Amino acid sequence: MYLPVETVSETAGLDEQLRERYSTKAFLELEQGTVLGRFHDFWASLPQDDNGLPILTDDMLKAGLPGDVLHWVSRIDTRPENPMEYIMQACSTRQLPEYCVGAADTLVIEIPCIFHAIQLAIECLACKHDRNAAYHVINQTIGGKHSHYGRLLLPVGDASGGVVEIFHVIRPVQVSHNVEAVG
Repeated sequence: MYLPVETVSETAGLDEQLRERYSTKAFLELEQGTVLGRFHDFWASLPQDDNGLPILTDDMLKAGLPGDVLHWVSRIDTRPENPMEYIMQACSTRQLPEYCVGAADTLVIEIPCIFHAIQLAIECLACKHDRNAAYHVINQTIGGKHSHYGRLLLPVGDASGGVVEIFHVIRPVQVSHNVEAVG
């Protein structure tokens, strides 16, 4: 059993979220063979730039991953200076707004739940700065809908050696369901 290396808990009105970040060692064991593990293995096998960052083109993405994995993947354009202006882009036509998957050219600030947007921006900044994968388990109720999922952020570079995108991959732990307010 692995313990999280960091835990963040937030509440705003009836919305609540618990986010736990785990080590790479924990991730590699816990997610082996899952969608997250398969995407990580693909990412780790990519050619690297001079600074050790994987380089990934659209052709490589489509040729290297089956649709059952791509359904859970979004890419985040990290070129804007302000992380709230990072742009989420879909890698498939699947729409999963509770997981921020399938959003077409959506700014992080446009994510409906502001604390979700802020935490995603912070985590993307850390991933971009550290140039390493980041794995979180998120348990949340937002807008009356409960979601429990694992999320992996994976940075990719370009010819200049900078992190220009982060791949956002999720795996539901528990099927989402509506929650009625009691009270």
